[in-house]
Amino acid sequence: MDVEAQPVIKLIKALSKAFGAKGPKTFQSWTSLDESVKILIAETLLLIPFADEKTPKAIMETADRLMLDEFFSEYTSLMGLDDNQRRALSHEAALMLSAIILYKEDEVEKTPTLMLSCLLNDSGVMNLVQCHEYQGTVWYNKESMQRAIVICSLSYFVSSHERTAKETDLFARTLLEKEIKSGYKLSGIVKE
Repeated sequence: MDVEAQPVIKLIKALSKAFGAKGPKTFQSWTSLDESVKILIAETLLLIPFADEKTPKAIMETADRLMLDEFFSEYTSLMGLDDNQRRALSHEAALMLSAIILYKEDEVEKTPTLMLSCLLNDSGVMNLVQCHEYQGTVWYNKESMQRAIVICSLSYFVSSHERTAKETDLFARTLLEKEIKSGYKLSGIVKE
């Protein structure tokens, strides 16, 4: 499990840029509204050497085996997160890492909807956004989906040094607008 330092350093620099003054507006207010962002990023970085597979579910299972949710329990307890919320946070870190890997691949279509759809095909992501079927329709939890969209947008930005803040804000806005119009139906988000 050798990890090259250079890609990790580039990722840390990209994350610094994302939350800096010239970063996407999508992330400017996120850090001030959500204290768990710092832990999300730390958990994502901690997962890198252990991510043998690239699917979200496989990386989520790795996070569970590492008991990543317990690693920061002292801090997350101070934030008032319960066990389920801490586990969800470690799964969000897995989603972020998986999305970074996915978005770097050349064969992946780069429209926001198709990129999110690729991730939503994974049962781990479906569980994370609390998908469930009722009367033939797949529904999701609004807050969980919005958070997943912002995490995917962050992954989109940091996966390429060529991405601009404006492109990333458009990426996030496109998906968040689709989420608002979807009426909590998964099909409303994944269709072009």
